[in-house]
Amino acid sequence: MRIKNISANCTVVLIDGDKNYLFSFGLLVAVYNYKTNILNVCDNHYSRTTARHYNQWIKAYNIYADEVRVNRSEIEVI
Repeated sequence: MRIKNISANCTVVLIDGDKNYLFSFGLLVAVYNYKTNILNVCDNHYSRTTARHYNQWIKAYNIYADEVRVNRSEIEVI
């Protein structure tokens, strides 16, 4: 497991090269699974800053997958 700060209040957790978790202000926003190429994104409405964190994350990790919107309880168990 590796933890990396992309910017202030934006953290990425990489687990065994399989999954990539994006946290903004300590809240889980999205999970990308490299093996299945599935990008799960929490369906909450976010601030401009969290949206910027999300876009930085997508670009930094070259994530090219269609978003699958899930609710807060679903994303927390992925």
